Amino acid sequence: MDIIQIKSILKQRKINYDKLSQMSGISKSAIAKILSGQAKNPRYETIQQLERALNVGENVPLISQYLTEDEEKLLEAYKSLSVKNKKLIVDLINALSVL
Repeated sequence: MDIIQIKSILKQRKINYDKLSQMSGISKSAIAKILSGQAKNPRYETIQQLERALNVGENVPLISQYLTEDEEKLLEAYKSLSVKNKKLIVDLINALSVL
């Protein structure tokens, strides 16, 4: 993932550098330098931290560009559930979709 994609995701999700710093554990100043291009060669691990914080990366499709804000919130809530509760949600959705 490149810097342009990360900036696009931040804009789309309305995430500022302060919030991204909290989410990623990377300092706000380091984020600003990376995303402004001042940091010419940021460490790969740092970019991976940003990707993990945003739940995107090379192996994660950028489906968020196709989701509404409510769908994104539902997905985030689902991801925080236990395996047992995820199964309950899937079963509920399957039952509702038959109605």
